[in-house]
Amino acid sequence: MDRNDEPIFSPGEIVAPDDARLEAKVRQYLVPESEGARATRLAMNHVTSLEQGLEKCQISLDEATRKSESLQIQLDDLHIHYARVCAERDYYMLQAQGLKQALNNAASVLVDTVKQIEFSPFRPKDDPST
Repeated sequence: MDRNDEPIFSPGEIVAPDDARLEAKVRQYLVPESEGARATRLAMNHVTSLEQGLEKCQISLDEATRKSESLQIQLDDLHIHYARVCAERDYYMLQAQGLKQALNNAASVLVDTVKQIEFSPFRPKDDPST
């Protein structure tokens, strides 16, 4: 049996088409590759590698796009929540200003009433026993 006829694979072994052992065995039986054929094969291998790299980049880009869209939705939700909180703050500030004004008005009325009672001619006389 010639060395080229020796089996390089075990019986029943599944061999991938890109297995280097298979390629080496096949090359033994082929006519030597011309420079043009070699250049074409190398170019095709390079193009295949570039296409695989492009697919990986496309997958990464798609994942980044999905993540960006998700983050944009979260940002939009935060803007809405912030606007709602600002509106509530403004509402309560207006209520507080109104209450402050009402308290100031009530205090002013109370002070005026006390002054009127103090200086009223109908004021009861102070009790000397106290």
